[in-house]
Amino acid sequence: MGKRQGSKTREQVEEQTRKATELQQELEKKRAANEVQHKELAQMQKDWDEGAKQLVLSLSHPSFDSNSNSNSNSSSDLESLLAKIQQLCDTQAEIDAWRHTNEMLQLSIDVQQQYAQKKEQSWNKKIDVEKKVSEQMHRYNKEIQQQLSTLELNEKKLKDLKQNKKEDEKEEKERIPKIIITTTTTTTTTTTTATTKKKQKKQGDNADDNDDDYPSESVAVENLLQRQVEFYLSDCNLQRDKRLLERVMKQGGGFLHLDDVLKLTRVRSLCSDKAQLIAAIKKSKLLILKDDMVGRKNFEPREQDFPFRRTVFVFGIPADADDAFLRRMLSPFGVIKKVQFDQGPDCTERITAKTLLAKRRVYQVLCPFVLLLLLLLLLLLLLLLDGLLFCNEFCVHIHI
Repeated sequence: MGKRQGSKTREQVEEQTRKATELQQELEKKRAANEVQHKELAQMQKDWDEGAKQLVLSLSHPSFDSNSNSNSNSSSDLESLLAKIQQLCDTQAEIDAWRHTNEMLQLSIDVQQQYAQKKEQSWNKKIDVEKKVSEQMHRYNKEIQQQLSTLELNEKKLKDLKQNKKEDEKEEKERIPKIIITTTTTTTTTTTTATTKKKQKKQGDNADDNDDDYPSESVAVENLLQRQVEFYLSDCNLQRDKRLLERVMKQGGGFLHLDDVLKLTRVRSLCSDKAQLIAAIKKSKLLILKDDMVGRKNFEPREQDFPFRRTVFVFGIPADADDAFLRRMLSPFGVIKKVQFDQGPDCTERITAKTLLAKRRVYQVLCPFVLLLLLLLLLLLLLLLDGLLFCNEFCVHIHI
């Protein structure tokens, strides 16, 4: 794109320079014609001066006075003098006109020269800017080529390193000898390769390390189940979920049947197998299993608490955020007892209820003032009507 724009601007600059040269040539032609006209004017001025001198000499000559007495010669001489004077006046007018045109041409030539100089300066500036841009683009291209060359070299180095690794592994495999164990008492010989045993041990160790670093899917699901059941049986949730609290209190001791646990929405989304649920509950330090029932250690139902005093509402959360993301995000601010997504129609209903309550309070404050204003307007209208009726009656009495 930069090269195309640079070529276009160069073409435009070349066209403008060509136009400027053509305009300069036209100006030179006009200047030459002006010089020719100036020479013609000078020649005409000389002719006019000579004619005027001859006229003065003829008028001052004595032969002119002696011959003036004759009527036949005087009329012809006067006519010739008048013709010469008229001719001289015409030439003077032509000289003035030529001078005026010469001055106008000179002015136009000066204006065009100034315009051409300005254009040339502007295009020189544009050419300088284009040169700078082209130099900068050339530098960028050089830098990009250098980076590409470095990347290619790095790729080659990586390929060489991979090949060297493969060759080293092959050499190590070839160097490791097979250990042969022979028994003196028996004729049978047993050959075992120590390398295979070592590899198996290494693979087992690596597998254990990988299991520690990256837990399997079943372990992750069990961890989630454990945390979810702990949350359902926590004081914070039981204070809000009255139905679940009634079930726990009915069955006694703060225990809940495993079938009821599997029916809970979050648990149902994670698993439907009772064995997996039992395995997850056994990992917990807060929960107890007892006859297909799960409960919390040292369960004591507390009185009604006000959790909203210790609740923080967070807005602007991404749509794909989950419980782990929110706990990670809010962990620097203290211990988190519970995370709940306030989504769906309930959230909008609560917001609309708050707005309706606020509007109702505003209306309760504004309604009395509005009623007073309406009453005042009615009183003013009644007074105006009474005044109009009185005026009409007064006018009728006056007419009578």
